Formats: sequence, structure tokens, C-alpha cells
Amino acid sequence: MEPNAKTAIQQLSKKYILGIISDTGFSPGRIMTQMLEEICVKQYFSGFSYSDETGVAKPHPKAFNTLLNMFNIAPENALHIGDIEHTDIVGAKKLGMKAIRYDGNEESNITHSKNNETQADIILKD
Repeated sequence: MEPNAKTAIQQLSKKYILGIISDTGFSPGRIMTQMLEEICVKQYFSGFSYSDETGVAKPHPKAFNTLLNMFNIAPENALHIGDIEHTDIVGAKKLGMKAIRYDGNEESNITHSKNNETQADIILKD
């Protein structure tokens, strides 16, 4: 986990409802949930939308709407943080959500292919 991520998650969960929308290409959602428990952050999230459970991957609207509907939140009142422009950012923006693109993982092949052209409202490195 990134050094400041746990602190950010803890602080955000005090004010906002947090959920995870994840494409589960390598591990099913139940394994991802176990991993969140192991790193002591699962308790900060109120819901999960895993592609192996919803049957769709981002940018499909159902991936996002699963949590929006669960929490009864309109897209314009939601923010999605993701690291992949064409799935995370484009999917969220098409629904009318705000979006932050996380570009801080220098080890990621996806990060290296990124440029500053984005639909995201902001790009964060940390």
C-alpha cells in the first residue's frame, strides 16, 4: 500500500461514504476483500463492486451504478479515484461523476504510458 494511502482512507471515511469499484482480472472480489482485511483498511469501505460479481468491467455504467444505487447517491455527488484513463476516468465522467486520476505508482506499466491528456478533474501523484 502506498505510504499515505491508509491515512487518507481513514480521514476520508470520517466524512464520506467510501466504496471500491474494481476490475478483478487477477483475483476474485472475495480475495480482494480478504487482502483489504489483511492490510487493515476494509472497515473504512461501505460497499464493493467487483467485476466478477457484477458481470461487467469499467467503464461499463453498471460497475459504477452498483455502488451509486447501493448508497442512493447521484453521480454528480460522487467522486471516483482511479489509475486508468480509459476505464476509471472515462467511465466515471460519462456518468457525470467527478474523477481523480492517480499517477503515483512509478512501477506501473500503465503509469508509464500515461500523459497529461485526461478527462480527470485532477491528477494526483500521492
